[in-house]
Amino acid sequence: MKRHIPKQIEKIENDGYAVLRRGNKIIIAAKTSKGVLNGVHRFIHRHTDFIWVRPIKERYNCTVDPNLKLEVSDYVDNPAFSLRGWLPNAHVAYNDEFFIYCSRLGINYLPKNNVPRYQHKFEIHGMSLEFGSGHNFSRLWLPKSKYGKSNPEFYMLINGKRQLGDRVQLCYGNPEMHKAFINETLAVVKTLPSKVSCINLMIDDVNEFCECDLCMKDIRLP
Repeated sequence: MKRHIPKQIEKIENDGYAVLRRGNKIIIAAKTSKGVLNGVHRFIHRHTDFIWVRPIKERYNCTVDPNLKLEVSDYVDNPAFSLRGWLPNAHVAYNDEFFIYCSRLGINYLPKNNVPRYQHKFEIHGMSLEFGSGHNFSRLWLPKSKYGKSNPEFYMLINGKRQLGDRVQLCYGNPEMHKAFINETLAVVKTLPSKVSCINLMIDDVNEFCECDLCMKDIRLP
């Protein structure tokens, strides 16, 4: 006999959740363990004034109400964004309390999640696993180690000289660079494991930009 599945559950997406009222019982349902966590913490946030202040020593703030009443009807809550993160340099604070705090806030994206010593914590707290962390155009996606000698024109021209040092911008006006970048990117992406849910393509962290004729050419609009 096929069990009846409430229509709300069929509407759950990604790590969203459904709240079902059945008499005096509240049921929080999800398709992932992260979704259940999101449901529990969002339910508290939506129906009380309880907030987690910070990740140190379980600090919180709320009004104590021994007569709290919950007026709850069935609903589904799907996050508007598939990736939700904050603190670009949050890895300086990575510890167990910090990860629990992020879970309570519905966060599922943090930087440095490709660092081996952090991956287990990311997995058990339902965080998205990323490939290609950090500023990486000329390091990972179009590596100078591969193209620097054969195609220096793929990298920025400064004072008449192609730059192949530590951090460089690409020559973004070069159509051949575009083709090589796309081919390299697709080749890497095809090899990634299924657990990777986020791919990071980030411009290099340097202020200079290419001064070649293609890159300095006027951009003409219709």
